[in-house]
Amino acid sequence: MRTSLLLCAAVTLSLLALGCGGGGSGTTTPGSGGFPAIPSSPSSPGGPSGPSGPGAPSGVATDTQPPAFTNVRLFPIAFDFAGGTLTISADVIDASPVLQVTATVQRAGAEPVSVPLNRTSGSSWQGTWTVPANQSTTGQRQTYTVSLRAQDAAGNLSPATSAGSLSVAAPDSGDSLPPPPVWPNL
Repeated sequence: MRTSLLLCAAVTLSLLALGCGGGGSGTTTPGSGGFPAIPSSPSSPGGPSGPSGPGAPSGVATDTQPPAFTNVRLFPIAFDFAGGTLTISADVIDASPVLQVTATVQRAGAEPVSVPLNRTSGSSWQGTWTVPANQSTTGQRQTYTVSLRAQDAAGNLSPATSAGSLSVAAPDSGDSLPPPPVWPNL
């Protein structure tokens, strides 16, 4: 019985020694049989916010992927002729900390407008934009498209991602238009 236990212990230790992959670096080499190290916290080296890029410790993965968007939402998406406030929100997912998120709002024939989004909690970002009144004299609805971009701490910039569109109804003949907005010179 004692010999069986010693043999079992020796085999187990041999397997563990072979499967450790050299240990300690936090990464594995293909075919080494080791398992990747799991960081003890997100802020520890090698974790999602650990160092990356040139000069990073060996064995630490470099983040080369841009941020990705989920749960993108525009609210509301239909306005009466007077316009109103549009809320733009999204969850932004990335291996590195997300530094900034910007929406671009554009109407055909008009200059695009950049709208910064602010982190509300965790991976959630939100911003608002004042939708101008539709002052069309042709009775046409105005449509705006919204796209999002984000940049992470590793310098990765996401491609423009469609967030959808919104529309502003044309004024009826009896509607009185508010004065046009006055934009500050920036």
